[in-house]
Order: sequence, then structure tokens, then C-alpha cells
Amino acid sequence: MPLIRGGQFRALAKLNDRPLTPLPDVPTLAAASGFSELTDMSSWIGFVAPAGTPQSIVEKIHRDIVKAYADAAVADRLDKAGINPVTLPPAEFDAFFRAEAVRWTKAYKEIGIKLE
Repeated sequence: MPLIRGGQFRALAKLNDRPLTPLPDVPTLAAASGFSELTDMSSWIGFVAPAGTPQSIVEKIHRDIVKAYADAAVADRLDKAGINPVTLPPAEFDAFFRAEAVRWTKAYKEIGIKLE
């Protein structure tokens, strides 16, 4: 965001249709490119724990993350940076993670990208 605000970069498109408060007029990649397949892409960060971590510990970490994101100062700072934090319960994140792995593995194969 600082580089965009400073004029060194120009935002051409955003990766999905979620609101981007600092850049409300930036179109989606699908709209800007004309390729309707280019929808619902995003970068994301997930917190994971080693296999076998007790469920009570996983749930505590999740509660602490939700609490941090609910803090007004944290929420404001993330919003100004163009970050829209979303938290999922551990089981939903696991399903999301696995679905993303399948989705992008298929996309890479179709396009011919090989990860090394």
C-alpha cells in the first residue's frame, strides 16, 4: 500500500470481489481482464500445529488469533494495509487447505507449471 500511495505502483486489479477499503475503485482481475475464470483468488496465511497436538491447544491458539484480530488497533492497521483477516475454525481451515491444494494442483497441471 505505501508504494501505491507513493505513486511507485499502480493497482490494476484485485484478486477477488471482497472489499478492499484502501482501494475501493480497483476492479477485480476477472473484470479487468475479461476472463471470468479468474475469480476468488487470494493470498492467505494459515497457522498450523504439528500432528498430534492436543485439540485443546489447537482451539486455544484459534481463540487467541480470533481475539487478536478483534482488537480495534489490529483491525484498523490490517484494514489500512488492505488485509481482510478471516478466521476459520480449525476443521474448516483443514478442509479449505485441502481444497486449495487440489484446486491449485489441478490448475498447475492444466497450465503446465511444474513445481521444483
